[in-house]
Amino acid sequence: MHTDDVDGAPSLADFQAAFGYATGGGALPDGQVLGSSRADWPAVLAVLEGLGASVMWSDGAAGATASSLLDPTRDGAVLAVQPFPGMRLNFFAGPEILFDVDLRELVSEKAVGRVLDVIAGIGVACAKPVILSSEGDRDDVVIRYDPSTRRFTVGHSAYR
Repeated sequence: MHTDDVDGAPSLADFQAAFGYATGGGALPDGQVLGSSRADWPAVLAVLEGLGASVMWSDGAAGATASSLLDPTRDGAVLAVQPFPGMRLNFFAGPEILFDVDLRELVSEKAVGRVLDVIAGIGVACAKPVILSSEGDRDDVVIRYDPSTRRFTVGHSAYR
């Protein structure tokens, strides 16, 4: 999945304006696959690997596998994903698909495109919407990807 195949893909400026990053808004928006469960982890891992992202446990443990992501003893562990050099997404192992994005690492349109590729790819693979919300407030949805329409929508953080 590439952002060329979707509508409404936000630009770097859209990300910064939506989250108010340039004016002191939160730098680590929270991502969530709505309605996801532990059973969605293999599809997420397949998307990340298919995009050529580097995927490893942040504690230095051996590479993540579908079975390790399904293991409840791994809940809370951080999966470090590098979809683009110099940029890391943190996925949090557990009963739903949660991740964060560091806006400070989105320094080019290419970097934004890679993050959007991850979001859209996961949304399509899981057949579930993916949201980015203000850090710590999942109700403040700022960016939403709907796989049924293959469209991004962008709002603005209440905290900007």
